Amino acid sequence: MNPDSSQSRLWRGLGLGMLAAAFFSVSFVLSRQMAEANGHWAWTASLRFLMMLPMLLGILVVRGRWSDLWQAWKAAPLGWIVWGTVGCGLFYVPLVAACAISPAWVVAGSWPVAIVIGIVIAPWLYDDHRRHIPRRALGYSSLIVIGVMLLQVGQAREVALGPVLVGLMLVLVSATAHPIGNRMSMQLMEKQQLRPDAVIRLTALTIGSLPAWLALCAWGWFQAGWPPAAQWSGSLIVAACGVIATPMFYAATQSVSREPEALAAVEATQAAEILFTLLFEAILIGIHPPDVFGIVGLAVIIGGILMHAAPRRSLRT
Repeated sequence: MNPDSSQSRLWRGLGLGMLAAAFFSVSFVLSRQMAEANGHWAWTASLRFLMMLPMLLGILVVRGRWSDLWQAWKAAPLGWIVWGTVGCGLFYVPLVAACAISPAWVVAGSWPVAIVIGIVIAPWLYDDHRRHIPRRALGYSSLIVIGVMLLQVGQAREVALGPVLVGLMLVLVSATAHPIGNRMSMQLMEKQQLRPDAVIRLTALTIGSLPAWLALCAWGWFQAGWPPAAQWSGSLIVAACGVIATPMFYAATQSVSREPEALAAVEATQAAEILFTLLFEAILIGIHPPDVFGIVGLAVIIGGILMHAAPRRSLRT
């Protein structure tokens, strides 16, 4: 493997990952705003993906890739249903439920645990060289998680402990489901020898998750009736951000999918979501700026990401 080529793929993946983190952070803030406006979390979760689907299908029609989507779907329909339910449903439902009971920065700040989870579950997901856990990447990712914890210390003084703990448990479920769905769907396309395409993969996963979203819609209607107008408009913005951010993140991880250490580095860009979430919440809602612990935490997060990006002799360790 050409080291220069590997390094360029890593830098491209890191750039896409950071941009995706900015768009993803909008979901945290708007989900919290909709919860505070009495929008039921079941509608917030399901409307995002139901609104994303026609957008994604429209993109594929414009790109002339409809037949490629059909080829991917018919190659493994059960696989798309299973990993769509995990990677979309089991990922997003707990995340939105967490936003309904905890501040958005708490949810975004807890989310980077997915970085470490994505690394340590590798032996159970792969049967090739990717089974190996890259210790250096694990160390850098753990450092980022420590930075995130420091960033939350000052803010946590103003939040009740109970909602925070429940929110953390929900985020843990979400943070486990996301890397599993992402990595298994990449493998699904590899095994079917399908041409890698982030939009096709996300569309197939979204279609596969439809039964879960329709069931959740029924639950939301039973619990709270139809969603208010503000929830429709907020969900539309979140869906648009998802259509931009998710394929971007999928493309970033796809570009280094066979390089465990580089994949861990790209996944580590998710830590930047708390930086963007704090910024957006400060602008839209109003929160106190980070204290000394927070500033140290920010420095540790940035340092961990830069360590991930540092050139190395071999990214395939």
